[in-house]
Amino acid sequence: MVSPSGLARNNGVLQHCSRPHPNLSFDEHRDIEVRMARDLAVAASDAGVRRFVQLSTLQVHGSRTPATPIDEKTPLRADTHFQQAYIEREQVVCEVGDKFNLETVIFRPASSKVFS
Repeated sequence: MVSPSGLARNNGVLQHCSRPHPNLSFDEHRDIEVRMARDLAVAASDAGVRRFVQLSTLQVHGSRTPATPIDEKTPLRADTHFQQAYIEREQVVCEVGDKFNLETVIFRPASSKVFS
């Protein structure tokens, strides 16, 4: 985790991405992911960062996505605990953005894993 003092002042964009640690319980993973995203977004705002990009996953729409295109209006649906953690992480980043006038971008790339 980058401390607030470690962020360059007036940096234009900060991107946050992380992945699950195999030795953590789900609750530990969720707590760390959500808290880390919130703390980093607040620190970015305090440092004068203009835009915060949160890497997420298309899986926040569920493991089996509909045959129709997905866009920003498609409801979020967690089928797993990890998907729920990613939804909570996105929500807290957006809340911080609204509160501190920090532009937030949620980037949801598709998985390369094929679901049967």
